[in-house]
Amino acid sequence: MHRSVKPPILSSFGDIALAIGPKFLNYFDICMTILQQACAMRASEDDYDMIEYVNQLREGIFEAYTGIIQGMKNGLIDFFFSFLLLSSSFLSYHF
Repeated sequence: MHRSVKPPILSSFGDIALAIGPKFLNYFDICMTILQQACAMRASEDDYDMIEYVNQLREGIFEAYTGIIQGMKNGLIDFFFSFLLLSSSFLSYHF
């Protein structure tokens, strides 16, 4: 799969969560695992194409997290934050 396809796929997890709301809980674990794996992606400082790709992945990850939070606003948000704590290294690494 070409790497230009992956960021929109990650972002679509958030769109799906928005569309189906609490039913997204059925897919939550696998989506969060995929997002956490994508969070681990790093680029060397001298590979500008890879830096751009990793930044696109990060954008897709944040869009997915945003959609998941909004889609799970009906009492499932605590469940989401337990997974987000596992990704805190991603957030602290980039900010």
